[in-house]
Amino acid sequence: MPEKLTIERRLQFSFGLTMALLLACAAIGVVGLNMLYNKARYVVQHDVQLAQHASSIEIGVLNERRFEKDAFINLADADKRESYAAKWEATRASLLKEIAVMRGFELEGADAATLGQLEQGFNSYAAGFDETLKGIRAGELKSTQDANGKFAAYKDAVHAVENAGEALRKSALDRVNESTA
Repeated sequence: MPEKLTIERRLQFSFGLTMALLLACAAIGVVGLNMLYNKARYVVQHDVQLAQHASSIEIGVLNERRFEKDAFINLADADKRESYAAKWEATRASLLKEIAVMRGFELEGADAATLGQLEQGFNSYAAGFDETLKGIRAGELKSTQDANGKFAAYKDAVHAVENAGEALRKSALDRVNESTA
C-alpha cells in the first residue's frame, strides 16, 4: 500500500505521525511536571512546615529548661523567680500553640505517635514544674538542691519531649531529602 501513495502523501503521513508523537511527548512532559509540582508543593506545605514547627518546639523546650533552672537558682529572690516563672509560662503557651498547629497536620502513623509522646511528656514536665514551683512558693523547698531533687522525677518526661521534637524534625527533613534526591 505505501507504494501506491505519492511522495506528497507519504510526507504528509510522516509529518502527521511525527506531530502526533511530539504532542504525546509534550503531554507526558506536562503530566510529569504537574506531578513534580504537586510533590514539591506537598513537601513545602507539609514536611518543611512540620520540620519548622518541630524546631520551634525544640527551641521552646530549651528555653523552658533555661527558665526552669533560673527559677530554681533564684528561688530565694521572689522577684527574679517570678520573672523566670512568667517567662516559663509564656514559653509554655507558645509550645502548646505549636503542638496544636502540629495536630492540624495530616501526620503519618509514626509522626502522630511521636507527637502524642511529645504532648504527653510536655504535660508531665509542665505538671512537675508547677508542683516544684508551688513547693518553692510555699517555703517547702528552700534550696536549689531541694528544688532539683523534687523535680528529678520529671527529668525523663523532659528528655522524652526533647527526643520526640528531634525525631519529628528529623523524620520530616528525611522526607524532604528523599523527595529532592
